Amino acid sequence: MVAALAALCLIGLAQIFSATGGPTRIYITQIYGIILGVVAMLICMSIDYRSLADKSHFIYGAVLLLLIYVLFFGAVRGGSRRWIDLGVVNLQPSELAKATVALVLAKLF
Repeated sequence: MVAALAALCLIGLAQIFSATGGPTRIYITQIYGIILGVVAMLICMSIDYRSLADKSHFIYGAVLLLLIYVLFFGAVRGGSRRWIDLGVVNLQPSELAKATVALVLAKLF
């Protein structure tokens, strides 16, 4: 599976290189994205999911606090308040809540 993902990344890089005529900003950005994805994959592979399941109620409480924070202090974008502005990046706690609810339900059942 990892070899297939690597092949897909290389095909995507070749397509961008071919379409843009060389190593442009989009090509370099794609390389950074692939590197970031590989780092994220390695981090996710190193975390034991059973320890996450044991701490799922604490994670759920933290996500609830983030959602309450967004309700009162979140950045308004596109007419709705759903982001926490951290300066360099924006955090959308509702996306974390989806995974957290699945984790809590898996622990419960």
